[in-house]
Amino acid sequence: MEQFWSALIISLLSSIIGTIIGVLLQKLLSRNDKTNNSPKENVILKYNDIHIQQFSNYYANVSVEVKPQKTVSDTNSTNNDIWVFLIGLIVVSLILIRLFLEYETEILIVLLSSGLFTASMSLSSIYFIKKRKIAIDKKFKSILFSITISTLYIPVAVYFVRNPVFFDEIEKNAILDMIREEGVFAILINSDLEVFGFLLYQVAGVLFLLLFVLHLVLSNLHLLSKINLGLSNKMSYLWRIIYKSTVFCARTRRIFFSWNILLLCFSFTYTSGILARLVSIL
Repeated sequence: MEQFWSALIISLLSSIIGTIIGVLLQKLLSRNDKTNNSPKENVILKYNDIHIQQFSNYYANVSVEVKPQKTVSDTNSTNNDIWVFLIGLIVVSLILIRLFLEYETEILIVLLSSGLFTASMSLSSIYFIKKRKIAIDKKFKSILFSITISTLYIPVAVYFVRNPVFFDEIEKNAILDMIREEGVFAILINSDLEVFGFLLYQVAGVLFLLLFVLHLVLSNLHLLSKINLGLSNKMSYLWRIIYKSTVFCARTRRIFFSWNILLLCFSFTYTSGILARLVSIL
């Protein structure tokens, strides 16, 4: 019961914080509207037309480093490094599984809260654009509404973490008790390889889900930075920094939807157990 109330409080706080951040971002642009008397109702902001010259110059000045060719000794050391990497990967995977089983409830609460935060921020942005009567093109609208709709997937993904389509018979609490008594390597020794694979895929799915939420938040900030730069905001130096920091998320509509669909599909197939089942069949 305590976990329920704590989750409810955290979710409410996340919604409030998301709304507050959306309002603060509105205030930044409102200041510019008060100091600039020229009407902007007739200006239509086009997604691809907003371009920052400083950012293009950055790529123009990037130099290409020429790497030397590998020798035979370098190849042998590389083979040894592969084995060290694989062993280290297994150890890290076991540690991540232990942390996931130990703090699964807290992780899911954070994901749900992040989804509410993102949804509140997106809805505040939509309200802000409507209220200020800012004209945006279809690319702006499609990305903004996609961000808002995508937040509905987050509780669905959280449900599949707790109730996977396959391997739902695995008792995570029993495995966690075994790890506490015998150590993390007990998963490999006392359990089937399929159990280890399923738990590892779920950990990866949760990580993909976190990246999915982060992508939505950064894309939302990128849209707001583009709008403010397109309107020649007084705080353009701040929005230019945000633009450069988030441009990889939604530089074009294709890039945004590619990342969005890719992370969504990865998180779903990993957390639901579908990928683990396909691997076990093969």
